[in-house]
Formats: sequence, structure tokens, C-alpha cells
Amino acid sequence: MTDEPQSPDGEPNSPGQERETGAEKRERKSWQQVAKYGELGFLLPACTFVGWALGAGLDRWQGTKWGTLTGVLLGVVTGFVQMIRVALRASR
Repeated sequence: MTDEPQSPDGEPNSPGQERETGAEKRERKSWQQVAKYGELGFLLPACTFVGWALGAGLDRWQGTKWGTLTGVLLGVVTGFVQMIRVALRASR
């Protein structure tokens, strides 16, 4: 246990640190929301790309044609599942 003074939210205050004003708290909270919802726009393309890359690699390694399609489909499904999880977590 430390002897540092703590703010009401449990974070230690450094010496000379001023308390956050209401406007600063609202601004910080709005940026946190932007980050949460920005994650939604990133998930689907990222999952699709990773699925495509793994499928294309599998195709090169095995010499087949179905790996890329399977990888893309699995990437899209994974992206949608993750988007739903993030949206549900953000709505709480």
C-alpha cells in the first residue's frame, strides 16, 4: 500500500497535478467513445485481410485454390462476431 494521495476514481495523484474539470472529463469520455466505435470500423476489414492472407498462404503452400475463399469467409464471419461483441460491450 502506498501513501500517495488518490483521486476519487482510485488513481494516484502526482504532486502538482490539478484535478480534472467537468469539461475535461466530458472531453476524455467522448474520446473514449470515439475509440470504442472506431474499433468497429477497423475490425471487419482487418479480420477479412488476415483471413485472406492466411488462405492465400495456405494456397501457396498446398497448391490449392479453395484456401483463399475459405480464409476470406472465415475472416468476414470472425469480423462480424467481433463487431457484435464490441457493440454489445460498448452499449453497456
